[in-house]
Amino acid sequence: MFKGSESLLKLPVEEKMRLDRSHSIGASHRGYKLIGNQMLQEETLADLNQGFFISKEIPATMPGVQRNAFPMSPNIWPNPFHVSEDVFRKSMTEYYSKIYALTLQVLDILAAGTPYGRDVFEEFRSDDPKQFGGRAHTDFGAITLLLQDQVGGLQVWDGEGKTWVHILPNNDAYVVKVGDIVETWTCGKYKSNLHRVINNCGSDSYSAPFFFD
Repeated sequence: MFKGSESLLKLPVEEKMRLDRSHSIGASHRGYKLIGNQMLQEETLADLNQGFFISKEIPATMPGVQRNAFPMSPNIWPNPFHVSEDVFRKSMTEYYSKIYALTLQVLDILAAGTPYGRDVFEEFRSDDPKQFGGRAHTDFGAITLLLQDQVGGLQVWDGEGKTWVHILPNNDAYVVKVGDIVETWTCGKYKSNLHRVINNCGSDSYSAPFFFD
């Protein structure tokens, strides 16, 4: 999966801009995000990351797509001539299906830790997850499952210690981040932590966040 990400993000800028999110239908924002076009805090420099957003595969003939209903939109895919379908499209769609199922299991685990029972989040579940962030921020959705490469860079704010804690990357584990929605649903039992990504090692870093919003 990281191999596919690297293959796409190392394409020439002009080729990546053909996949820009501005080409997606409606306000779904699927496709390529140019480096430096996102700023999550006022009076700061733009975030130095680029990304590519996909979600559930939705045919262009669906009524919601025709109405430009958020987040109903087909994914934007690179030309197979530049990045083979096996390397990117196939691996990404397979990964999406698996990570979506895993996210539902994590949500059940969180629900079991509340006094309301395992099905407390059922009415809020959607079958179409979405997107993500960069500088110091909390995730606005329900939960985020993050897979980091060995470069890593994720830091979480420790409110008691008043310091940033580095989250070491682990190839065999996901980082589970509780979002603002779950904090609201559970009346603060689960906290939505402030986090950021810092890369001071001088090499490229790849990550795969899955946002269940």
